[in-house]
Amino acid sequence: MPRKDLYDLIARAYDNWAGTETIAVFQENLGRDFYQARREAGKAYTARLEMQGVVTAEEAAYWNARNASVEEYSYGYRKGWECVLNNMPWGILIMMIVCVGTAPVFAGEYQSKCDSLFLCMKYGKNRLPMAKIIAAWLYASLVYLGITLLWSGVILLYLGAQGWELPVQLLRASSAPASYNVTFGQAFLLELLLGYVLTLSIMAVTLWMSSVFKNPYGVIVAAFLLLIVPTFLLLAGQGYVLYHILSLLPAKIMDFTFFDYTAYSVGGKVLSCLSADLIVNGAAAVLFSAAGYGMFRRHQVNQ
Repeated sequence: MPRKDLYDLIARAYDNWAGTETIAVFQENLGRDFYQARREAGKAYTARLEMQGVVTAEEAAYWNARNASVEEYSYGYRKGWECVLNNMPWGILIMMIVCVGTAPVFAGEYQSKCDSLFLCMKYGKNRLPMAKIIAAWLYASLVYLGITLLWSGVILLYLGAQGWELPVQLLRASSAPASYNVTFGQAFLLELLLGYVLTLSIMAVTLWMSSVFKNPYGVIVAAFLLLIVPTFLLLAGQGYVLYHILSLLPAKIMDFTFFDYTAYSVGGKVLSCLSADLIVNGAAAVLFSAAGYGMFRRHQVNQ
């Protein structure tokens, strides 16, 4: 059927995956306002999440308000941007590359016994570790942004870059309507920023482990476990607190979609999962880098 994906996307606002044939859905809802049906579908979804203990009443109200703010759809060709956004979770492989490159930053000095030389030099305990951390940040930035922009550019060159101004709600048919009022172009920039901050976060954790471990191979194994193990943890049925803690791990965040309704209540305010992920992992990048700096400075060369 021509434009089947578009028909399915519209039909989901009316039947919310009840299993009814698309044609029957249109016949049963003839004359019913699409955007009103979409808002009702969003409220039904948040009510179900509230019953399951995934969101609180305040968080459900937050998402309902965001759904109500979504403007009318504009339609058009968008295959290139769909492909780019659907492949963003593969950025976790880039994180692994960054971990491998960062693991020897401090641990390599311990293994080669060069720490006894460098730490005894005039600037060995201040400028040297700072230079290493700056180099690691630059390395992580260039690797993540370079690879991501390269493969994204290839996809857009092949499939076309048209549709960047279309709403992200057109990404796919879903039982939960996308509540982020952004375009495909804005969605790409947000996911690019999210992946970049996550890369800096896991890089900083790797730096800290490198300052603690005596062998870079142990650092690589630990970093890989941190990235891989959470992918096998199911979020469903974990309870509100554990669910929200697991949702902040890099492996889970890389599965982020604009159809996600996870939120965090902090100090009477509600933050979307995207905002919380950026804040928490941005802070982790700074704190773990500082911890790695401190550990290397205090390292005793005679141990």
